[in-house]
Amino acid sequence: QISFLERRVGCFIDQSADLDLQYKFEDKYDYTIEECVLACKSKGSISFKYFGLSNGGTCWCSSSFGSHG
Repeated sequence: QISFLERRVGCFIDQSADLDLQYKFEDKYDYTIEECVLACKSKGSISFKYFGLSNGGTCWCSSSFGSHG
């Protein structure tokens, strides 16, 4: 069991030309929440703090969020 939902931020509408979460995992498009968390926490030397899923399972990560309010 992964303990990752210490504080849920919520759901947001993103700007297609200026995405809030900046790194997209391109290896597959059916990530579960748990898989996306693990992927974001273990991306090379970077450990992203935030993650999100879009379009039914595309995994996105970033070190910050909230650029669109």
